[in-house]
Amino acid sequence: SDDMSHLRACLGYPPMDIVKKTLRTTTQLVKSVQAETRDQPRRHFVSRFPMLGVRRLAEEVSTDPFFSNVRSWRGYTMGQLFYCCSSEYLYLSLMKRKSSFPGALQDFVRDVGAPYCLVTDNAPEETGKKIKKICRSVVTKQRFTEPDHPHQNPVEHRIGDLKTMILRVMRYGKAPAVFWCYAAELCVYIWNVYARRNLDWQCAYTRMWGETKDISLLRFYFYQPVYYLEPSIKFPQDNMLPGRWLGPAVSSGDELTYYVLTQYKDRRKNQVLVRSVIKPRNDEKEKK
Repeated sequence: SDDMSHLRACLGYPPMDIVKKTLRTTTQLVKSVQAETRDQPRRHFVSRFPMLGVRRLAEEVSTDPFFSNVRSWRGYTMGQLFYCCSSEYLYLSLMKRKSSFPGALQDFVRDVGAPYCLVTDNAPEETGKKIKKICRSVVTKQRFTEPDHPHQNPVEHRIGDLKTMILRVMRYGKAPAVFWCYAAELCVYIWNVYARRNLDWQCAYTRMWGETKDISLLRFYFYQPVYYLEPSIKFPQDNMLPGRWLGPAVSSGDELTYYVLTQYKDRRKNQVLVRSVIKPRNDEKEKK
């Protein structure tokens, strides 16, 4: 046909069987462009095809919130967990209120990709107009669980697993409950690099992104005593100060940059810093 001949030309004139096989392994979400059909084309001032600017995920993504009865150090009271059902990849968005879910979904689409189907329960904040608009803009189907049947949402099991991991790392590190938000981010990172039998002993990160994950940044355990470099301190004062390791600061510095809790004698002055020069601290050894 004329359409196939034109497409063959657009693809660089390969054999027609290559054109047909290419159509089976690709998409064409944009069927027509306004500038090509209007007698007098006009400029556009917003993104015309948002569905083309995101990575497409060939799997369902299940999501649901979990809540904490302790307000975290950063003011969070809940987290929205996204679970990619085939790769088992997890993504966490920490939130202060349920109405922040639209922003969490947009963050997931930006950072991970647009799933072909989003599975949620029937909560108003997960089924409202804002969510429908976001899903339509990136061509994502919505599917809902049966009312009063939360077990139908695959992420429910993963939320239980994540809570168990958080409690374990905080218990062994003897960390105060207020730092649960940092433990949650660390546990999601660790979950994504665990080798799993049901993934043929690959990790979720490899299944999602198709590459081997480096775990060099996992050099400390949660709330481990450390020393961090404080560059503002001048000679001859000691510029290596005591602190506690709270996990990787993935959006700051190089790959081995971390969150560190200061340990001043006056605890009211403590703060969480982003530092990359850190070394382990052995309190018992230094007392001798």
